[in-house]
Amino acid sequence: MSENQFKIETWDELSTSIKQPLLLCVAFTGLITIVSTIYYFFAQPEIPLFYSLARPDQAITSKEWIFLFPTIALFITLLHSILISLFKDLEKLVLRLFAWTTLVVQCFLFFALLRIIIITY
Repeated sequence: MSENQFKIETWDELSTSIKQPLLLCVAFTGLITIVSTIYYFFAQPEIPLFYSLARPDQAITSKEWIFLFPTIALFITLLHSILISLFKDLEKLVLRLFAWTTLVVQCFLFFALLRIIIITY
């Protein structure tokens, strides 16, 4: 059996209640990437990415750091998808909770990105 067949069969074995949040995570990753890329072209040279740090000079960073959000989103989506496919024999409720938690983390990343965009405008 080839590796591609294994991946397709693993995906087919997952229930739709697990596939749906994972597909939404992929969509959120794409949305975070698109918003970050658009914002990058309109952003000022320095943005307040680390605004929770104590000293104001530490809170400002170059605008390239905005791509930290899509990188984290992609990493989380890939890691959690791989983990779900590896542990597909677990109880369906556990897999569903893990998939929906992944989506909640993606939403937090998206809202953090929107907050930085709103702060700068």
